[in-house]
Amino acid sequence: MKLCAGNLIISYHAEKRMRQRCISQFTVDTLLEYGEIDFHQGKECYYFSTRSKKKLIQDYGNDIGEKILQEVSDYYCVAANDTIVTVARKLKHFKRNR
Repeated sequence: MKLCAGNLIISYHAEKRMRQRCISQFTVDTLLEYGEIDFHQGKECYYFSTRSKKKLIQDYGNDIGEKILQEVSDYYCVAANDTIVTVARKLKHFKRNR
């Protein structure tokens, strides 16, 4: 198990999914640092909202921020008890506040 941004531990399952889905450690760290958090069935879901995308672009600048967003904006991760449970590509709209 590894530590990542936000002092969360990446579980074996999440590491495996990251390898299978070609999701970089940078993507997960950026998601945890800039992503918004929603709660779903008692777990934290980190994802990029319009507000968090604007914050990332503001911090990195237009050119670099846009390049980073192209790489990371379609992903989300699920965390529970200070551990990242899984990481995946966001294929549909989240149902919020469940």
